[in-house]
Amino acid sequence: MATPSQLVAKATSKVGTTEIGYTNKVEFNDWFYGGRSKYGSWAAWCAAFTSWACAQIGMKANIDYPRTAGVAIARSWAQQRGRWVSPSNIKKGDLVVFLPHFSHIAIARADASGGSVKTVEGNTSPGSSGSQRDGGGVWNRTRPLSLVGGGIRLNFTSTETTTPSKPTEPEGILGMSVTNAGFRNKDVPLPKGKWKSIPIGDAGGYSLGILANGTSFIADTELTFKGLNPGAAVIGRFYLVSYKKGTPTRRLKGGTYPAKEIVGTAGTSLGSVMQMANSSRTPDKGRSIRLRFEVFAGTKGVTFTKASHRFAKD
Repeated sequence: MATPSQLVAKATSKVGTTEIGYTNKVEFNDWFYGGRSKYGSWAAWCAAFTSWACAQIGMKANIDYPRTAGVAIARSWAQQRGRWVSPSNIKKGDLVVFLPHFSHIAIARADASGGSVKTVEGNTSPGSSGSQRDGGGVWNRTRPLSLVGGGIRLNFTSTETTTPSKPTEPEGILGMSVTNAGFRNKDVPLPKGKWKSIPIGDAGGYSLGILANGTSFIADTELTFKGLNPGAAVIGRFYLVSYKKGTPTRRLKGGTYPAKEIVGTAGTSLGSVMQMANSSRTPDKGRSIRLRFEVFAGTKGVTFTKASHRFAKD
């Protein structure tokens, strides 16, 4: 019978493991998807890591733990089974689900105490700099409970022998799975004082996804910059266009979403912009409404070097 201590020991045995480059190519995704050729840079792996750790100590998929690469799906699995606990009630061996938008997951190394919880996390950064939910490594962290949405109490006493049912995706925006994503790894110099649309991939292309009237969506873009001085800032935002191949693309009036500021730090600067919304636009005949992303630099010499785009819709 598996125990919380065994789970924590298995997970912490992988501390220091990192993905290859900024590609999400890592052994936990290899295991989850059944081979490196089966997934791409879109495959964030914090939940694949927790699933891997549970499986390695003999826990039963979707009976003892939610076998999924989607954090929202893991949360739904717990809620459907009465295994969702409040942040202050998290115990050693629970899964820890973070805010905002339940977009990152970890394993608790100890009971929550003193307003924080000690965790071991996949796809995070070793310190406060860098992405906390797409940092590319397995690291021990201590997180304030103010960042935690809740916990998942795993089943360490299972005696079931029935065929498990897969966790169902919850209704609404948190249950979406990625339908389109891209990774850009080529430098794009940013003009001073002008908005610049960011390609979604090295081969070009600018649209994260297509939106019908009434479609709820989540879009998330993580960016890396060089030449952005400490204290200086770039601004990023999503916007809508009307598209038809072979004709000029038209920006939609009133289709620009709120911008977010990314402040420069010494060396490489990192930041992310997320948008959750419902599209209420109906496309003109023969055209489609598409979501794109742009940035604005107020200083000279700023170059965008990497971008990771995620897009999901209902």
